Amino acid sequence: NPEWKCKIDEGSAGLCQVHWAPDSQHILTTAQFHLRITVWSLTSKNISYMKYPKKISPNSYI
Repeated sequence: NPEWKCKIDEGSAGLCQVHWAPDSQHILTTAQFHLRITVWSLTSKNISYMKYPKKISPNSYI
């Protein structure tokens, strides 16, 4: 739908990284200092948080 719009705002946490989820229905954002990963659902508009993710490789977090 070309009229669909979305705005992602991490607020004071800041934004460090953004990734598409493999299902193409979610966006994962990483806050500055890796304080949390936010999972944004583009279909249900739900937001979930993972606090203090641990680094498992140079470019990925859990």
